[in-house]
Amino acid sequence: IGNAGAASFAEGMTACPQLQTVNISSNRIGDAGAAPFAEGMKACRQLQTVNISSNSIGDAGAASFAEGMKACPQLQTVNIHWNSIGDAGAASFAEGMKACPQLQTVNIHWNSIGEAGAASFADGMKACPQLRTVNISYNNIGSTGAALLREVATRKGIKLDTY
Repeated sequence: IGNAGAASFAEGMTACPQLQTVNISSNRIGDAGAAPFAEGMKACRQLQTVNISSNSIGDAGAASFAEGMKACPQLQTVNIHWNSIGDAGAASFAEGMKACPQLQTVNIHWNSIGEAGAASFADGMKACPQLRTVNISYNNIGSTGAALLREVATRKGIKLDTY
């Protein structure tokens, strides 16, 4: 659907405040499409599951998405894998996580997250009391980033995939 389609889709979301699940994966929305999508999320406070994987979303798009997350306290599952999110985007995403107390599953594998992003993400994990599963494999988190994530996961009983 591309950027324009994402904007139209987001406009439609505003008419569906009870929306609980959105799958907009593999639509080439990029950062430019992630911004209006995040605005649409703000109208859907009952949103529980979002899949925006495989969309060429980078750090700016992740920052936009994180702002949308902050308006969705019921969010339980986020799938944002196969994008181009780096350390700055991971830091933004971690801030969004902090506003989602019901978050249980995050799949953020196959991005470009390094050690600094892993440290931010570990901080976000600490703020999610219901978090049970995290897949952050196929990033560049290194041994230090993996150790930080493992420490939080072990303490909180989170199933962590860092492959």
